[in-house]
Amino acid sequence: MGSQASLPCCIEATRHKEDPGIEHVVVVATGGDTSPRSATRVTLPLRCDAIELEASTTCDGNVGDANACGGPPRGSSSCSTRSCSARTAFSARSGGVGGAGGGSSASLHASLGHVRSVLEAGDVVLIRGSWLAQMHRSNTLLPRRQEIPPQAVCDPEMVLSLPLVAVSHTWATPQHPDPQGEQFSLLGGMAEQWMKSREDAGKGDFAVFFDWCSVYQEPRSLVEKASYDRGLRHAALWFAHRESHVWLLPVPGTSSGCGGAGPEARGWPMFERSLTNMATPGAHVLDFSLLDGRCKDWRRTSEVCRASRCPPPVPEVFSREMQQRKFTVATDQAVVEALYRAAFEDVMGSAKELDLHGLDWGDSEAQRLAEALPRCSCLMDLRVGENRIGDDGLERLAAAIAHCHCLQRLDLSANEISDYGVEQLAAVLTSCPFLEEVDLSRNSVGDVGASALAAVLPGCAALRQLSLAGNEIGDLGAARIAATIPRCARLQALDLDENEVGDAGAEKLAAAMLRCGQLQKLGLARNRIGDSGAEEMAAAIPRCNRLQEFGIGGNEVGEILGGKRIGDGGAETLASALVRCGRLEKLDLSENRIGDRGTERIAAVM
Repeated sequence: MGSQASLPCCIEATRHKEDPGIEHVVVVATGGDTSPRSATRVTLPLRCDAIELEASTTCDGNVGDANACGGPPRGSSSCSTRSCSARTAFSARSGGVGGAGGGSSASLHASLGHVRSVLEAGDVVLIRGSWLAQMHRSNTLLPRRQEIPPQAVCDPEMVLSLPLVAVSHTWATPQHPDPQGEQFSLLGGMAEQWMKSREDAGKGDFAVFFDWCSVYQEPRSLVEKASYDRGLRHAALWFAHRESHVWLLPVPGTSSGCGGAGPEARGWPMFERSLTNMATPGAHVLDFSLLDGRCKDWRRTSEVCRASRCPPPVPEVFSREMQQRKFTVATDQAVVEALYRAAFEDVMGSAKELDLHGLDWGDSEAQRLAEALPRCSCLMDLRVGENRIGDDGLERLAAAIAHCHCLQRLDLSANEISDYGVEQLAAVLTSCPFLEEVDLSRNSVGDVGASALAAVLPGCAALRQLSLAGNEIGDLGAARIAATIPRCARLQALDLDENEVGDAGAEKLAAAMLRCGQLQKLGLARNRIGDSGAEEMAAAIPRCNRLQEFGIGGNEVGEILGGKRIGDGGAETLASALVRCGRLEKLDLSENRIGDRGTERIAAVM
C-alpha cells in the first residue's frame, strides 16, 4: 500500500444522462485555501480503482446550485468547500512492472483469474515447458493443436501458480510455421535450459502459449473453426498480460532488423511485440536473435537476450504502422488493429505505474511516450530516470503530464535535462493536484530552472519530497526556493546535495527552515558552504521541531569551484545546536575541514 495524499477539496459526482450511476468525479483541490480562485479542478474517471472518495453529504445549497467551487452542471451533486469535509486518498498496489504496471482489478490483462477462465473455455490451451524440453531431447517436430497429447497440456488451475511464457514467431509458410524444425529446435532448447534452471532452484514447471500448439490449425472442422475464432478474441491476452514472460524467436536465416525480413516486417509479430511494450516487465522479454556463444545457462541467456524496449504506440499510430506490415491473410490486419486498440485501452487506461527507467531512451522515445500518457487516466507513478531524455523530450512529456491528474510520483532523475526543460515542466505541475514526489536529481538544472520550479511550488498542494541533488543550482536558485518553501505546507524532504550553493544560499535556506513546519530532511552536502553558512544553519535547526536528517558534508567539488569548507569553528557551532535537536537521527558532516577539536565537540553531544 502506497502513501496517501489528503487535501481539502470539493467533490462533484457527475451522473451520465442515461445512467443513474456515477460516471466520473470532479475533484476541486483547494490546498487549504477556500477561495475558488485558488482551486484546481480535475476530472477523474471512476474506472480508476486507485481513487477512494470520502465526503460529507451535508451541503449549504441545493444540488446544482452555485457554490464556492463555482458550481457543477445542472443534474450533478456537489459539496461546497465551506460546508464539506472531503478527502481524496490514493493507494498504489505493487506489481511486477516493466512497461506499465501496478495492476488494476479493472484490467483483464492483470487478472490471472481471467486467464484461467479463458483456458477453462477450452478454445486455447497452454503447453507444459517440461513437455517442450522433452520433445527437444527427442528431436521431434511439435504437433499442431489437434494432435497435442493430454499430458502436454496445463490444467487451467495451474496457471495460478506457474510462470506464463508467450512465444512470438513468424510462419515460414501459410500452412506451417516451421516445416524444417529450426524454430522448434530453438524453442525447445530454451525451454530445456530454463527448465533445468528452475529444477536446480527447486522450482517446478511453466506454461507456454505457442499458437501452433495452443489453438486449432488448418485443416479445421467446423467445430474447430468456431473454437479458433473464439480463441482469436484473446490473442492479445498472452502478450499484454502483466505476468507474462515473452520469448521472441528470430526468423530462421535472417536478422531481426527493422524493415527487412525479420519479425518487425510481419504484422502479427509486430503486434505481439507492441503488446509486450505495454505491461510486460523488462526482464521478462527475451529476444533470442541475440543468442551467442556465451549463453550456456539460463542466467547468462537471460542477460544477453534481454530485449530492447520502445514506448507502445497509440492505436492510431499502430494502425498506420500496420499498413506497412505483411499479413498472409489480408483480413488479419483489421483483426490485429481491433485487438490492439482494446488491449491498449485496457492496459494503459488502468495502469497505475509506468517503470521505464534505465532504457536508454532519448527525446524520440519521450515523444512517443508523450503520445500515450494522456490515455493513462489512472497513472500515479511515472519513472523515466536513468535515460537520455533532454529538454525537447521533457517539453513533450510535460504537455502530456498535464493530463495525468492522478499522478503522485514523478522520477526524471539522471537524464540530460537543463533549465529550459524544467521551465516547461514547472508550467504544468499544478495540473497534478495530488503530486507528492518529484525527482530531478542528476541533471543539469541551474538557477533559472530552480527559479521556475520555486515559482510554482506553493501551488503543488500535496508535494512532500523534492530532489534536485546533483545539479548546478547556486545561491540565486537556492534563495528562490527558500522564498517559496514556507508556503509548501506538506513539504517534508528537500534534497539539494551536490550543487553549487554557498553561504549566501545556505543563509536563505536556514531562515526558510524556521517556517517549514513539516520539514524532516534537508540535504546540502557537497556544496560550497563554509563556516558562516554552517553557523546560520546551526541557529535554525534546533527550532525545526520535525527535522530528522540534515546533510552538510563537503567534497572535492568545493575545492574545484573555490568554495569554502566547514572547519572547527563551524563544527563547534553545529555541535552546540545538536544538543537542542530532539528528533535529529542523521547528520552528515563528512569531507570537511573539521579537525580533532571540532570532532571531539560533536562527539560529546551525540
